[in-house]
Amino acid sequence: MPLSFEDAYAAMRVAKEKFDLAHAEPVLRDGRIRMAFHNLYQAASIANMLYVPRSRRGAVDEGGLLTWAKREFEEFIDTLYMRYSRRGAYPKDDFEGEFYRWFGKVREYINRLAAEAKLEQSVKPAHEWMDKRPRGGRPNTRA
Repeated sequence: MPLSFEDAYAAMRVAKEKFDLAHAEPVLRDGRIRMAFHNLYQAASIANMLYVPRSRRGAVDEGGLLTWAKREFEEFIDTLYMRYSRRGAYPKDDFEGEFYRWFGKVREYINRLAAEAKLEQSVKPAHEWMDKRPRGGRPNTRA
């Protein structure tokens, strides 16, 4: 079954569940917090995989329409995946505030990509809606 943006939202729900479990047992706290950050990264990654290949058809990668998505996704890789999940270098004194800050950023990222993907799907190519013949039935010869 192909991925959808709902899968990205599901990964966010899993991240929240794992984060909530981190408060239950102090012995397992670090591992669960790291997994929660990893699931946030996975949510952003799913949305990125769904949107970026689809939009490349008419977008300019550098300095164009995809620059914001690329820049934000690189930030998710650097912080959520590498620093917080892999190395465990998240702020130990305010890990809850940090988690919810990133939770909001990932949610905004997914929402924005999902909205743009939906908009792209609703736009018909010109050849599908443009009538090539005027109402009189004669071909349009005006340039």
